[in-house]
Amino acid sequence: MVIVKVDPFKCDLKRLKIENIDGVFLSGGSNEFISKKRDFNFSVIRTFRNKPIMGICLGYEFLIEYFKGGLYRMDRKVKRFSNIYVIRDNRLIEKGKLSVFKSHRYTAGILPDCFEQLAL
Repeated sequence: MVIVKVDPFKCDLKRLKIENIDGVFLSGGSNEFISKKRDFNFSVIRTFRNKPIMGICLGYEFLIEYFKGGLYRMDRKVKRFSNIYVIRDNRLIEKGKLSVFKSHRYTAGILPDCFEQLAL
């Protein structure tokens, strides 16, 4: 598997060879330049919608928003280490336990029908 980091401020998606890409990982980040990041991530989702797409943190929020799911703002920001359990075989991440750091203000309330839950 080849992983390429793409800068939303410099990348031209039309120059990527879609047939050489097996899946897409939308990462997290700060809310700085949120409109530019949203536009870019929505373009990525449109371009690769027939490939597996995994979103973490802000990338997950963009997926929920793009596919018309529901996000809601939590009463307080959550900041802590937590365990995530990958429960389904998939092409993006191995099954098992992952220790991750969470820093979130929003969470998914309603998942779009086309989503497949991979972890708890």
